[in-house]
Amino acid sequence: MKTEVKHDSDSRSQPNPALSACDSGNYCHLWIFGNNIKDTLGHFCFAVFYFACGIAAALAETLAAPSSRVPMIGASGAIAGVLGAYLFLYPKARVQTLLFLGYFIRSGADQAIHAGAAATLV
Repeated sequence: MKTEVKHDSDSRSQPNPALSACDSGNYCHLWIFGNNIKDTLGHFCFAVFYFACGIAAALAETLAAPSSRVPMIGASGAIAGVLGAYLFLYPKARVQTLLFLGYFIRSGADQAIHAGAAATLV
């Protein structure tokens, strides 16, 4: 039995505030934590490390759900690698965060995963 996926072309043109919030969060994490990792590794090694983390995350997602038809878009896997490197290189660093609860309006697995990741930083 073949199922057909229908796309609503009008919904793609609508801005999605949840996705822009994820991008903003990724950029903030990269700016705050990536800067220290880049200073430790150097420009070139940091770029190689960042892309290697992104590729490893994409491979892990592919292994976890090989039959998924959902495209992989984003830098969350690479950002997770940067956060892991920060935790490894600076285990005693103190990070203070401010978390706004109730911001995630739209439900979905991606938003829930990012909300859970944000909650672990508190």
